[in-house]
Amino acid sequence: MRGILIVLLAALSLGFYVESPDAARQRKHEEKTWRREVTRAYNLKALHLFLDKQLHALIQVDGVALAKSSVAPKWKFEGMSLVCGSWSFSADVKTGEFSLSWLYEEVKREDGSSLIRSVVLRCRRISNETFELIRASREEDEVIILSV
Repeated sequence: MRGILIVLLAALSLGFYVESPDAARQRKHEEKTWRREVTRAYNLKALHLFLDKQLHALIQVDGVALAKSSVAPKWKFEGMSLVCGSWSFSADVKTGEFSLSWLYEEVKREDGSSLIRSVVLRCRRISNETFELIRASREEDEVIILSV
């Protein structure tokens, strides 16, 4: 009886971590839509060249050497994100503004929170092959994990 109760509780707890078929379909649809919008609005080869050009032109941002970051040979979709080595891409496809971010350090604190340090290149899309850098900055974000 005790064994059945443990198995039942284990099975019930998995329900909180398992994605329902409807939620999985919805997520896949959203990922596909986002991927389509990004590939229509941005030429990924041109975006790669733009990132490479910025890294060579800037060399460092607020004392952080950009040579420590890695750049992959091409951009790669991962779910609803786009990555190129250690750089990630996020965009508002409608306005044409986008960010290229590199998380270069995470400092874990004793209280369970973390300080995330990153370099962010804020940019604007002029055409699907032409982009301009608006601002480059070092940013810090604090992440706090709340437990239920």
